[in-house]
Amino acid sequence: MKEDKQPNIDHSQKWLFKIGKNKIQAFQDSFAKAFDISLCILNLEGKPLTVWSNSSLFCYDIYQQNNHRCQMERQNVISHVLLNQKQYIYSCYMGRCNFVVPIMFNKQVIAIGMGSLLNDYCYGTERANDKLDMLIELLLNSFALLNQVPVSEEVVEEEPVHSSSELFLLENKITKREIEVINKLYRGLSNKEIANKLNISEATVKTHITNILNKLGLKDRIELIIFLKQNELDL
Repeated sequence: MKEDKQPNIDHSQKWLFKIGKNKIQAFQDSFAKAFDISLCILNLEGKPLTVWSNSSLFCYDIYQQNNHRCQMERQNVISHVLLNQKQYIYSCYMGRCNFVVPIMFNKQVIAIGMGSLLNDYCYGTERANDKLDMLIELLLNSFALLNQVPVSEEVVEEEPVHSSSELFLLENKITKREIEVINKLYRGLSNKEIANKLNISEATVKTHITNILNKLGLKDRIELIIFLKQNELDL
């Protein structure tokens, strides 16, 4: 009974670990590109489990300016989906057409799929309604197929539970020391200050930063900071 009262983040992390984050991310990227949408998988608290596919720069700018309002709206629609156990289509306060779908596993909602249309169609015309309904149905059916994992591959209860940020970093082979460097970078420390905090040389700090950027496919520390904020990685 105790586990049933607090399933949210534990179950979403175990599901991600069990199916494979790379597998889910690859599917998400392909689906978003095929249908010209932004798409991300969130835990039940509204935190990203994957990296946004086709992330909208417009939405990113709005989110930075109205972080609190966007988070409140996101949590409200997630609560609506959890209460009704079905997809929900809505226009955000900036007029973008969004949809939210429950991702089921073992007859339980363990994650949320959130998408945003990048073109101008939304509910209102018969053609738009049919296209969006088809897109959502295909997405739900695709996740049902992804979730068909053999019983022998199930994660045992003793498997250590990682936060979504830890899972992301583990998947990208970020080391413990590199996480410490990212932590300091995120807080605005210079290379010299990081070196002093971690008792290493500036040259070593630069090496760590280069390795981090290469692993994440980023160009510089500015892109790294934006990337961390956009994906809400809690380090």
